Amino acid sequence: MIINSINNNYLRYLQLLYDNTCINSNLIALYFKIIDKLF
Repeated sequence: MIINSINNNYLRYLQLLYDNTCINSNLIALYFKIIDKLF
């Protein structure tokens, strides 16, 4: 049971990490698009 709960927390952590990475890369892409339009 303990190992199982650790696995679940780890998977949840990885999912959050993945979601944040996707959001950050989208923001960076958007940022570069805006800079591209300005200059």
